[in-house]
Amino acid sequence: MADDTLRSTFGFNGQAAADLFELWKQHYQEAQGTFKRFYDDAESAWSGVMHEAISSEAFARMMAVTREAYLSSIEVNRDSAQRTLELLQVPTSSDLARVAELVVGVEDKLQRMNDRLDEMTGLLHRVEDAAQRASDTRTQIAKPEETRGLKADDKGGRTK
Repeated sequence: MADDTLRSTFGFNGQAAADLFELWKQHYQEAQGTFKRFYDDAESAWSGVMHEAISSEAFARMMAVTREAYLSSIEVNRDSAQRTLELLQVPTSSDLARVAELVVGVEDKLQRMNDRLDEMTGLLHRVEDAAQRASDTRTQIAKPEETRGLKADDKGGRTK
């Protein structure tokens, strides 16, 4: 197929096409080698220059100034965002933290109230139990009189 295309386009026969391909391949490999040598030479030259530059005291001072400027810009942006949120009356993270603290306080108070209610419920159950026992005792005291045929009259006395 490639032979047919080359033959029809350029008038090459099979051997001429193969020779042309080999010639192109050699030029391509030479160009690739030249580019790689150029890249390697440039990389080694620049790496030395860059190593000297970043190893210098001046570079360290410049990086310190850059870092301080960056940190200052972050602080300015944070303060600006805080003020914008306040103007828009949008809750900020500190507002949410304060509300969270209040919610935790309310939860603690509710837990203490719940514990007190549990204690009071326990006391009420004990009072109910004591009242039931007293009622049972009163009932048991009244039963022996009835079993002897004694009945209480309307005036609190006993009759036969």
